[in-house]
Amino acid sequence: MPHIGSLEVEQESIVVAYDPDTGQIVHTHHSVTVKGGKHPDRKTLEQDALHHLGQAQPRLQKRPALLHVNPASLKSETSYKVDVKTGVLLERTRA
Repeated sequence: MPHIGSLEVEQESIVVAYDPDTGQIVHTHHSVTVKGGKHPDRKTLEQDALHHLGQAQPRLQKRPALLHVNPASLKSETSYKVDVKTGVLLERTRA
């Protein structure tokens, strides 16, 4: 199991909030539970993501769509967007 410092990570989840028209990610919510803790369910993760998005971007007008992402699938220093037709996370190409 992975560790954060001396803490053993039991489970982690990522939910991205994105513009349903463009696929642009507007918020990423990361939840980490250490060994012995209780990890939130999918509905709670989504509620938490929307709550934190509302605090970070209170003027956001459009309700975002949500996508659960496997944390192990993400590459460091890589930008992503969501394919709005398939609901799949895609690496952004550099222009």
